[in-house]
Amino acid sequence: MTPAHALVLSLAKRWLSDVLPPSVKQELDADFSIAEDVLANHPAASAWLENTRLQQHWDEILEEPPADPAQADALRQALFEDRQIEVDYRKQGTTQRARLHPFGWTQRNGVHYLACTFWNFGNPRWLAVHRVQSVTPLDAPARPPLTPEQRAAFLDRSPVPATAAHGAVIALDVEFQSALYDAIRERPPRGTQKIDPPADGWFRLRAEVPDTLGLRWWLLGFNAQVRILQPESLQRELQGLLFDRLTGLVNRHEGERVLQRRLAETQRTHQPLSLVLLDLDHFKQVNDGFGHDFGDRALQHVAQCLSRTCRAMDLAVRYGGEEFLILLPNTTGADAVVIAERLRGTLEQTPLTLTPEAIEHHARLGPDRLSEMRLKREGDALYLTASLGVASETGQSDESLDDLAKQLLDRVDQALYRAKHEGRNRVCADPA
Repeated sequence: MTPAHALVLSLAKRWLSDVLPPSVKQELDADFSIAEDVLANHPAASAWLENTRLQQHWDEILEEPPADPAQADALRQALFEDRQIEVDYRKQGTTQRARLHPFGWTQRNGVHYLACTFWNFGNPRWLAVHRVQSVTPLDAPARPPLTPEQRAAFLDRSPVPATAAHGAVIALDVEFQSALYDAIRERPPRGTQKIDPPADGWFRLRAEVPDTLGLRWWLLGFNAQVRILQPESLQRELQGLLFDRLTGLVNRHEGERVLQRRLAETQRTHQPLSLVLLDLDHFKQVNDGFGHDFGDRALQHVAQCLSRTCRAMDLAVRYGGEEFLILLPNTTGADAVVIAERLRGTLEQTPLTLTPEAIEHHARLGPDRLSEMRLKREGDALYLTASLGVASETGQSDESLDDLAKQLLDRVDQALYRAKHEGRNRVCADPA
């Protein structure tokens, strides 16, 4: 067994605990081929592994391989030839089309790097982006292999914990790099591409949120040698399609797509799904009284309060204008009201510092305009409030996902209307 296989095996056992039962983890002690077979065929792991094995070389945006084998072969060939290609694929029961921009390995004069992007819809930040960058030629002198003691010491290490800023780095020893590099060269990718070792001997992974999924993909990626890759231009394109540019939250279109996925899970598992719809109180007065630039800062302030207050599994969405939608999976209506009240209180108690431009804009207002203001200001700080509606779905309905989503959004909108009608700065729940 090569050190690379041992690494994958050891860390897979450690980080697949949520997928594999203890009996299967014991079987992984045999050897790599048996472990691979166990992972591929065991019911508890096969579905997950089928989506994460790298032999198919799909881009992450597909979510599942093309159903047509000929199209799959065409996609694979286009990726290796560095050609743009458009493919049809199935997602949520409909045929959709994706344009892939392959990354040019052979066009980089011996400087190759891998970049993969993972999305976590429970938290609208990168789940993991990892990169292997190399400048050392293939014929560079190999470093000495690890001793058994060094290898055992590395394999016994615990994963690097995430920092408070949700960042983590896991790296391989300089000595271990050579052995891993040799293992990668044993089975190079199809075609003429090659992989070089990093210049400093380190393979690094950076995780923007503390989730092991990125680590599992990274390990299995080295097992399969190569990952077909998203260029940074496609990452930017995807970010523009999925996220609101001003607030950084998921945009309305993507939020509604995620809502349908969450509703499908609710129908399947009968675990409750709750929505909170938040509307910023007197936002027109913020714009009129302090300027539209400060109005943008106010929306960013709300988004930051949501990001700090929401749980990791929740999803905050810029729903439109001054409205924000929060998806709360596995959350009852009563618990959602508690969370909504916490969101309301956090916003009400968190000051937003006025900029000099906003203060100057406000000073130019006439007395009539000033008397109409309903905003709380203390010195150079403004305190915003919001009205919130809450509605829940338990998965008992046999309605279509489209109808179910529309009904749930209508109910949470009615609850928000009540909160505003009853005086604002409060939470109202749908009675259903």
